Amino acid sequence: MSAKVEEGKSKYSDEENLKVTQKQEFDNKFQYLLACIGLAVGLGNVWRFPKVVIENGGGAFLIPYFFMLFVQGIPVLILELTIGQRFRGNSMISLGRMHPAVWGLGCSMAAISFVTSLYYNSIISWAFIYFMNSFQKTLPWTNCPAHSSNCGNSSSISYHFFTEVLNAASDLEQPIQIVPHIFVATGLVYTVVVLSLINNVKSFGKILYVTCLYPYLMLTILFMIGISSEGADDGLIFLFTVRTEYLWKFSTWLAAAEQIFFSNSIGFGALIVYASYMPVRNNASKDAWIIAIANSATSLFAALGIFSIKGHMGLMEYRNCVKTQNPCPSTTKDFIEENRSGAGLVFIAMAKAVEMIGDGGWGSITLSIMFYFMIITLGIDSALGLFETYFALIRSIPYFKRFSYRKLLAGIAVFGFILSIPFTTNLAAHLIDVYDIYGSVLVAVVVGAFESICVCYIYGLEKFNRDYRIVNGSTPPLILRITWMYISPAVLLALIVGKLITDWEADRIMTYNNGTVYPVWAIVLCSFLFLFGVSWIFIGFIQYLMKIPKIDFGSKGYNDDFITKNFEPHQYYNIEKFIFCMKTRNDFPNNLH
Repeated sequence: MSAKVEEGKSKYSDEENLKVTQKQEFDNKFQYLLACIGLAVGLGNVWRFPKVVIENGGGAFLIPYFFMLFVQGIPVLILELTIGQRFRGNSMISLGRMHPAVWGLGCSMAAISFVTSLYYNSIISWAFIYFMNSFQKTLPWTNCPAHSSNCGNSSSISYHFFTEVLNAASDLEQPIQIVPHIFVATGLVYTVVVLSLINNVKSFGKILYVTCLYPYLMLTILFMIGISSEGADDGLIFLFTVRTEYLWKFSTWLAAAEQIFFSNSIGFGALIVYASYMPVRNNASKDAWIIAIANSATSLFAALGIFSIKGHMGLMEYRNCVKTQNPCPSTTKDFIEENRSGAGLVFIAMAKAVEMIGDGGWGSITLSIMFYFMIITLGIDSALGLFETYFALIRSIPYFKRFSYRKLLAGIAVFGFILSIPFTTNLAAHLIDVYDIYGSVLVAVVVGAFESICVCYIYGLEKFNRDYRIVNGSTPPLILRITWMYISPAVLLALIVGKLITDWEADRIMTYNNGTVYPVWAIVLCSFLFLFGVSWIFIGFIQYLMKIPKIDFGSKGYNDDFITKNFEPHQYYNIEKFIFCMKTRNDFPNNLH
């Protein structure tokens, strides 16, 4: 449904006024929830979450993780869904309609999505490579290749990932080389994204039933394989053992906030875009709880299977160590804690699961195909959301409206593929860390802090109270408003400043995991990526103050007076007026009779 409504007039019947939107809608509420869950539940759950757990003390990470879920994740998620449904546009348009000074925040969200999609699609390409390699009588990672002299220093599975798949360089100062099969596979990922979006939201709405639900079947199989393997208890003990020294590190708490934002796609703008496809009146608060709980439950469920297999692998490495140097200087826990796999942990764990349960024949082949297809489906859902975020913003720019939807879609995809080429090289694993930290999660945390600040202090919490009530049908709980106005921005800004200070004192800013400083060009790249993400916030403020150029954010596509006129005014308590510095006594003062 598409329509243009003049200000103050209603072209629609009462019922139509509640649903009119500038864009196509999802077929039903379940499809919308699948899209949001599919966006949130992706590679961040099976690739990034286990990696961050290992880097931040195992079970110690889970405490700040769940703290951040309830203090940051769910409150900001509610905020974004409410903004999307109320203001009916992409991230820039929705925030610009909310207040013309904060449109730059929406551009920062789109910038994060764009940067993230560049390396995210490359990681999906690894799954395509494993998927295609599974159609062989003997899986290529089962044994060390005859031509290799280094495979014996690690497992054949790890060797295959780092050498045969990634051709990984030891650091960013090595000569750069394109890896042909990753180059082709990345092009395939972009092709799938374009075909999925070829008919706008309707075209990918139908595939959500497979891409969103199928991974849960495979994660259950992974869990059953892992939990029944020898050494699984060692992996699970590591996952749930709290090493208290990590709780005193700013880095652990900031990593938890980053994971919450990345995994739930908060601060990326995609949730605002998806919510804009829903009717104005839809319980966004309830949806946010469903999405956040489903996402975190998936992360934990995937971690149970992956860490069970990680425990088995640690036990096997310990036994091999005993055979070669008895007594072995390391314990099973030491091998579990090693994160040599980095971003490839999930790929190695999946290959190990296939090796453990498969029969070496068709059983292994079938299981391998199913596992790596699962990773593809997990990644594609999120890739679609990321692409739709910045593509929707580009479509709203007047210059690009001269191009047809499909031509613009193909053109942006080709442009994205060209910029993804560095991730098809032997430096990909290191570049992913650079882009992930400085162009994605760290910027998302900054955006999350400014999101609360912009809503509560620039737009005004009193106005947003009305928006929340229009969308959700009730006044936001007191604790939620306190979190938006005080707790969320204070916690995030404190963590960012604390992490910068501690890293500066330890000389660990812009370094590899071992503390070695990046080369100069990589430091320049880190700085550019961070500034590319956050600078739009300040550009928006400057443009608003100077009024040059003038930006028209259009109408919301429905009659605002009709939506608001029937609300009975809610009178604020004195304690509310004091806590939030409110100037009015009611949320809808114009409706007082």
